[in-house]
Amino acid sequence: MNIVLVNSEYPSPSGVDHGGIATYTCTMANALMKLGHAATIISKRGAALDELVPEVRLFEVDPQLPSLPVRPLKKMINGAILWEKGYAKSVASRVMALHRREPVDAVIVPDYNGLGYYFKKNSPFRAITYFHTPTYLVDSYNNAPAALGKRLWYRFERQAALRSRHFLCPSLGLKNRVIADYNLAAHSISCLPQPLDLAPFEATTWIKKKKDTFDILFVGRLELRKGANVLAQAMKYILAMNERVRFTLAGETETIDKRNTQVSLERSLTDKERERLYVLGPVNRNALPALYRQSDVLVVPSNFENAPYVILEAMASHLPVVGSQVTGINELIRHDQNGLLFEPQSMDGLLGCLQRLMEDEALAERIAEQAYQEIRIRHDPEEIARQTVDHLASLDQVRKTAQ
Repeated sequence: MNIVLVNSEYPSPSGVDHGGIATYTCTMANALMKLGHAATIISKRGAALDELVPEVRLFEVDPQLPSLPVRPLKKMINGAILWEKGYAKSVASRVMALHRREPVDAVIVPDYNGLGYYFKKNSPFRAITYFHTPTYLVDSYNNAPAALGKRLWYRFERQAALRSRHFLCPSLGLKNRVIADYNLAAHSISCLPQPLDLAPFEATTWIKKKKDTFDILFVGRLELRKGANVLAQAMKYILAMNERVRFTLAGETETIDKRNTQVSLERSLTDKERERLYVLGPVNRNALPALYRQSDVLVVPSNFENAPYVILEAMASHLPVVGSQVTGINELIRHDQNGLLFEPQSMDGLLGCLQRLMEDEALAERIAEQAYQEIRIRHDPEEIARQTVDHLASLDQVRKTAQ
């Protein structure tokens, strides 16, 4: 098959990291090539990507904006939508050019940022919308106000997503949510696991943990959706569990509404306690495997997730994971088997899970090993690439039968 994958992420503010969309895109492209298929990535210029095998074709695009002056147009319509439509037009033009050169079988485009806006249901290739997490969901779990500009943006993303007849999704919980909110037929959206390349995590040299510390790690943007409020409330009590406890935050600390969570956390602590809280800010992805390996537990206190790569990466690093009992996390973690779960927003539940792992090394080793053995099979990139190709082939067969 000849498959095009679209990366809708912008370059990160730090310039050193990227999100799950880029991780999925690069991992899938590499796996497709290894199976003998053709894979092309279309990405916004300057966006960070993982290392690609030489055979993967990469095209970076800029937005195709109207010839009329942009400033007056931005006053009449939502400027962000105008900008993304420019990118969407560039993506569609590039795909059509590729298709004229060599027929494209399918284009997999994320829901996020609406880059599928100019695809059509009767396109000569299959356009598939991949649901990662639409902006309206991100904003709703961050309690972000839905002003007119935001509502127009949600509608734009919805219109772009619904240019497809068929959809992919990594999480059953997210699938059920978009079925209800986008009024989709259940049979039109299929769940496939996220692919994870184990090599960067297995290649990392084991770092001998200091016996005099217990290192807790959080990786991600510190925002309400990710459970920043829970960490802010619990941090003082987490550090008070034992003098051995050290807590590391890796990721953006500046939230969308400009409230700095790092400041909130540090204000709740004494000077002595602050010495055991490490705020790294954005971390280069190449440094993440070592960070996982030198930690004792990963904490994921989110209020909503799709199927977060941070959990898979920790499991690949033999790092125990403690997560909240919410959609997307409880599909990856089974309590007391391959991780520990606590009720969302429960500070006592989080503290209890951390206490168990700190006091029971055998438990930590058992659940970490179980998690690793499971993901190396269930999230194997080549296996998921095969499942994706089989799924796309089945859609083509249905299409031919209908004709």
